[in-house]
Amino acid sequence: MQLITLMAILFFVISLFMIFAKKINFLYYFPLILVLYDTFFLGVYIGKYFFHDTIAILILFFFISAYATKSIKYFKINWWIVLFFILSILKLADSENIMRSTLSLIKILGSMMMIFVGFTNIKSLTQLDKLNKTMIYILFIFILNFIYSNLFKIGADSYSIGIYAGNLFSEMSFVAIIPLLLIPYLIIRKRFLSKQILIGALVIALVIFLMLLRRTPIMMILSGFITMYLIYASKRISTVFKSIFYVILFVIALNSIFPNVVDNYISLFDLRGRSLSTTSETIEKEGRIIEIQQLFQNRFTFKDVKASLVGDDYFYSKASTGKYAENLSKDRPMHTILTMILYYTGLLGLLIYLMIQVKIIKWGIKLRNLANKHNKEYLILYSLYLSLISVLLLSNMSKGLVTPTFSITIFLYLGALTRILLERNTTLKYILPS
Repeated sequence: MQLITLMAILFFVISLFMIFAKKINFLYYFPLILVLYDTFFLGVYIGKYFFHDTIAILILFFFISAYATKSIKYFKINWWIVLFFILSILKLADSENIMRSTLSLIKILGSMMMIFVGFTNIKSLTQLDKLNKTMIYILFIFILNFIYSNLFKIGADSYSIGIYAGNLFSEMSFVAIIPLLLIPYLIIRKRFLSKQILIGALVIALVIFLMLLRRTPIMMILSGFITMYLIYASKRISTVFKSIFYVILFVIALNSIFPNVVDNYISLFDLRGRSLSTTSETIEKEGRIIEIQQLFQNRFTFKDVKASLVGDDYFYSKASTGKYAENLSKDRPMHTILTMILYYTGLLGLLIYLMIQVKIIKWGIKLRNLANKHNKEYLILYSLYLSLISVLLLSNMSKGLVTPTFSITIFLYLGALTRILLERNTTLKYILPS
C-alpha cells in the first residue's frame, strides 16, 4: 500500500474521531477538513474505490451526532429541503447503482441541511468568529496550494500552458470565494489578522483566480463584491475594491519580471475567448447552454411521463454521461446542477430545488431591515449574507452543489447569518420555539 493511501486512511480516522470528540463543535472544523481532503487526497484510490467518497461517511456520522445531541432543528426555516430529501430517498429505488447514488444523496442533502446546523448552533458573533478563523486558514491553503503546484508543476494544468492549480481547480476552488467575501467584515471586526495582511491575501487570491480564468468563480467573486458594495457603500469596503487596482499593478510588475507568465496567461485568455464571448452565436454553441436546451425540450415534451415528472435514475448514471450537448462533455457528467437535478429528479425535483432557493431569497428580503443602518458591523453582515446568496445562485450554472467543500460551507454560513440577523429583531422571532 502506498504512503499517500496510508496517510489518507489515517486522516479519515482522525476526522472521524474528531466528530465523536468535538460533537457539534466539529462544524467549525468541517470546511477545513474538506479542503484538506481536496488538496491532498483527491486522486487517491483504495483498491477500486475512490477515497474521496469517504466524505459521505463523515457527513453521515456528523448528522447522526448532531441529531443525537439535538443540535439540528428549526427545519421550518426551509422545509423545501426536507421535501427534496424525501424525494431523493424515494428516487434511490430508481438507481442503477444504489451505492453510488446513496453516497451522492448524503453529500448533496447533507450540504443543504447544513443550513439548519448553522441556524441552530451559530447564534452570536463570537461563534461566527470561530468559523471565520477556519476560513482564513482555507484562504491561505488555496494560495499556498497554487504557489506549490506551480513551483513543482503538480496537479491540473487544464489548458496545457503551464498554469497549475493542484487539486483545487474548477469547482474545488469555489470554497476560496467565501473567505474572499468575508474580508471586508474581518477588517471591520478587527479580531483576526491586520488589515494589510488581509488585503494582501485578497489581492493574491484574485490574481490566482484571474490566472486560472475559470468563468464561474470569476463571476461569483464579481457578483459577491458588487452586491456587497451596493448594500454597504462605505470607505472601508471601497478599500477592498481598490485591491482590483493593486491586482492590475501586480500583473504589470509580473510582466516586467517574468514575461513568460503573462504570455501564458494571454494564451489562456485567447483559448477561453470563445467561451467568454457573449454573442448570440457563441452562446448557441456553448456546451452547457446546448445541454440545458436539449434536456428541457426533452422533459417538457412528456414523451416519457415518468422521466419528465421524476427523472431517470439518481446521481450518477453512465446513461447520462455525454447524452446531451452533442456529446461535448464526452466522459464527464453534465455541466450544471440544474441539468443534473432535472435529469435525475425531473420537473418535480427541479421545482422543489428552485423553491429551496426562493425561500432563501425570501429570507434575504425579510431580513433587509434587521441590520441597523448606523451599525457598520451588522450592516456588513447583511451585505455578506446577500452576496453569498448571489454566489449560491450563480453556482447553479456549475456543479457546485455536488462539491461538498463548497456547498457545505456556503449553506452553513447562510444558516448562521440568518440566525444572527434574526436574533436582533424581535418581530421575526416567531420562528424560534419557546
